[in-house]
Amino acid sequence: MLSMIALAAALSSAPFAIADTPAIGTNTHKPVSAKALQGDFARSLTIEIEVVSASSLVLDYGSLTGGQWQQPPMAGSVIEPGDSMTYVNGVENPFDALGGMMMLSLPSGATIAIAFEWAFGGSVACTANGENLQTVAVTNELVNTMGNAPTCLVTITDQGRE
Repeated sequence: MLSMIALAAALSSAPFAIADTPAIGTNTHKPVSAKALQGDFARSLTIEIEVVSASSLVLDYGSLTGGQWQQPPMAGSVIEPGDSMTYVNGVENPFDALGGMMMLSLPSGATIAIAFEWAFGGSVACTANGENLQTVAVTNELVNTMGNAPTCLVTITDQGRE
């Protein structure tokens, strides 16, 4: 009888056999490769917003007409004076179009609209236009347009400091 108890205790503390473990089904989560997490794009456009004025900016929204955000813009986020924010819109398939719009507002009620697009085989375009701007000016410049990852630099300055 004592040997039966010893055998039962030994079996209860033994690890499960392979047949006792649950089988991995087709609906279980699988690890994601590091490359997929990095958001690598075949083509991308970086929108870099730099605030060189004394006014802060609020991101009202960012919407896309093509592609996807590497990190989606957060509505209500603030870009403080002296800071810059970077947003990347890209496509994994180089033949797909990318583009969209971002709307920023100032405490004075003025707004800045940034529109961007890049169709396959076409030229990249990016514009930044302000409405009711009284104390600030907005400029934009496209750089690195010869590659697959150009940047649209949008700069907000105080009037007279352009």
